[in-house]
Amino acid sequence: MSVSVLKGPSIFKDVITTGASVLETTELLRSHGLVVDTALVFLDREQGGKVNLARHGVNAHCVTNIDSLVKVLKNAGRLSEELSKKIISFTNSVKTSMEGIEKCLFIFNFLIAMLFSEECLQVTKLTYHARLGMLEASNNVSKLLEIMNEKMTNLCLSADLNNMSEITSLINKVGPKLCCVKLHYDIVS
Repeated sequence: MSVSVLKGPSIFKDVITTGASVLETTELLRSHGLVVDTALVFLDREQGGKVNLARHGVNAHCVTNIDSLVKVLKNAGRLSEELSKKIISFTNSVKTSMEGIEKCLFIFNFLIAMLFSEECLQVTKLTYHARLGMLEASNNVSKLLEIMNEKMTNLCLSADLNNMSEITSLINKVGPKLCCVKLHYDIVS
């Protein structure tokens, strides 16, 4: 994924499960005359969200997914082969019921805790440029690292504003200093 996928208004989301919250945002923005067909997502929980969004004309570009996260943790020695297989098997079998989503959230939180183990934290001591050398060139994470390296920032703005003109003004002012902006569609009027 490259920044060139952003041809118009896009939705930025930390995670997708079913894609329902992205669709709610899309419908709201479309009802105001905006053409929204792209969602940029950090983690796809692989519970049907990408397919559901595609059915509604939204192309989701995800940085990573549960399978890839489990693979990274397994390769880093943070998860055993057995536990890795159990997690993948479970996420593949879970339906998008509330019970299934709650179980996936538990697994997701567990995986994030594993990421912040001492061995994994050693990587954070590397520069963004050095980290780029550890990834495949086409990897979505490498694209974000390229932006961070180019702009010399890892600053993400969480714009908890409810007025679109205030949000636009703020992004225009501080955008060059940011690598990412997070918005909450449900409070924007």
